[in-house]
Amino acid sequence: MRVEWIVFAQHGMADTAGKMAALARGVAPSEALVVAPELGFWATFWDLQALVDRLRVEVEQVWQQYPRQPARLIATSLGGVVWVELLHRHPDWWPRFESLVWLGSPLGGSHLAWLWGPIGIAKDLRQSRRPLAETLAARIPTLVVASDMGCGSDGTVAVGSTQIKYAHFVCLRGVSHPALRTHPAVAAAIRQFWQQPCSPCPPADTLIQRLIDHFRAVPGITDTDYAGFSQAKVLLTARDGTTLRTWIHPLGLEHLFIGDPWGACVYAGFVGWQGAGDLARAVQVAQTQFGLR
Repeated sequence: MRVEWIVFAQHGMADTAGKMAALARGVAPSEALVVAPELGFWATFWDLQALVDRLRVEVEQVWQQYPRQPARLIATSLGGVVWVELLHRHPDWWPRFESLVWLGSPLGGSHLAWLWGPIGIAKDLRQSRRPLAETLAARIPTLVVASDMGCGSDGTVAVGSTQIKYAHFVCLRGVSHPALRTHPAVAAAIRQFWQQPCSPCPPADTLIQRLIDHFRAVPGITDTDYAGFSQAKVLLTARDGTTLRTWIHPLGLEHLFIGDPWGACVYAGFVGWQGAGDLARAVQVAQTQFGLR
């Protein structure tokens, strides 16, 4: 077979390559070679660096065999995090990639991993890699596919954690985190993205987006689901009706929510016990900078 493209398909945590390979074969052009690296089912529970090293070796072997063919990437969940780290370390590879597709990847950090504690892979998934992912998306056309099963989460990863600037964004409804590997709506979104040549999306410049950016810059804040929004207390309100709300989780974690003028939650994040002071200062700055009352 003549190989015109390489399509990398990357599985996530507690998984093997089979379903991601099948997804890639279902959407890839007939002249494409699908490469689905195996990270190892049990290895995905432990150390991110080991996964990055293992993946690097396999990708380098593909480059040696196919030194000129352009590449595309589809990665789900932890697989997306591993690839962000790998590509960050190899900017010389960026020109090879026509596009990147992230499926439910916690690029902004995993709220569940934060609750698990600094054990195994959780210590790595707690960290935000949004700046790294945004650097890639500003240069390589990128699609993010997320799903909302309710309360702003696919049952595992918060929708907010998947979102990055410059990426095209599709949020499905009612598709569970594992089903992102197999759902026909995901395949349709990838096909549509590939069929229409896309450039990086310019970042939105709205009050809500500026507020989200402001609070995502708080040290140690983690995007989370919207479960506590209905119990949150309105703290400040903008002229257009946008609200800042706060809520304390039973574990003592302070949550910050942004509600749109129609009362829907558009952002949720929390800080650990040591981050409450930073969050409070960020609220004070927001009050002055954005004219909240």
